[in-house]
Amino acid sequence: MLRCKIGDLAYIIKGTNVGRLVDILPSPSPHGYGWWAVRVVGPAVPASYDSGIKNTSTGSVEDYRLRPIRDNNGKDEMLALTGRLSAGG
Repeated sequence: MLRCKIGDLAYIIKGTNVGRLVDILPSPSPHGYGWWAVRVVGPAVPASYDSGIKNTSTGSVEDYRLRPIRDNNGKDEMLALTGRLSAGG
């Protein structure tokens, strides 16, 4: 069972970019099931390419490396801070 779903705001909990916030995009990841196409919220992050390291704001992340931020059990202040939910609820 996947933790994230399209449209979620999530943070990376495993890997080299731990703590980064990402948007889960509706486009499929080229890696297939269990991976999400994501866009970084905030500054771009370094990523390795054949031609060296470049800054990027999009990429793919495995689901198990992500934890979605949702408004389930009470107010989630992070959702209000990122503009995903109005401050009033």
